[in-house]
This record gives sequence, C-alpha cells and structure tokens, in this order.
Amino acid sequence: MNTRLLFAAGIAITLLVQSEPAAAQPPKAPVLFIPNNRGDVHRRAGGHYSIVVANLTRRCTDLSNQFDHARATIADTAMIENAMTDYQQGTALCEAGQRLQGIGTLEAALREIGAIPRITY
Repeated sequence: MNTRLLFAAGIAITLLVQSEPAAAQPPKAPVLFIPNNRGDVHRRAGGHYSIVVANLTRRCTDLSNQFDHARATIADTAMIENAMTDYQQGTALCEAGQRLQGIGTLEAALREIGAIPRITY
C-alpha cells in the first residue's frame, strides 16, 4: 500500500513540477538587431545626429532673425539694451556649438523685449 501511495504522489509531483515552470517562466526578450557600425555613421547625412544639429542650427538662426525683426519695430530703450546682452551671448553660444543653451538665451532675449519666440519653419 505504501508503494502505491508513493507512486501516486510521485506522479502528482511530476505533473505539478512540469506545469509550474511553463507558467512561471518570464517571456523571452525580443531579439534585437544591432548592425556592425564602422566609422562615424552617427554624423552621416540624414542620420539622427545630423538632423538634430541641423534643426538646432535652424532654430538659432530663426530666433536671431526674430530678435532683429522685433528690435526694428521697437524704439531703442533700456529694455532693448538689456536684451542685447542676452542676444549677443545667445548668438555666441550658437556659433560655438552650444546650440541648446544659445536657443534658451535667445528666447529669453526675445521675451525681455516683449516678443514671443515662435517656430516658423
């Protein structure tokens, strides 16, 4: 009688163990394709890096033009003289390659003279 009981318990445990891992296993991670990049592919034309740099450069130029246009429509005041410092600093940052800081400074200069920085491209 003991052998039959042990045999039945062994079968039950085997079935339980076989069914558990299938439910407890985490799903397999997707297979990612990582190309073998050689050279400086991040800077090639049409690549993500070059597109971002082009957009930031375009934004610097656009904000600089907006400031020039807004300055031409407003009479010279102390407000414009204070904003000119930020404008010159912003254009210098853009030309030095620190475009994100330059964009922020140019937008601040536009707000100082009461203009709203806009995206026109």
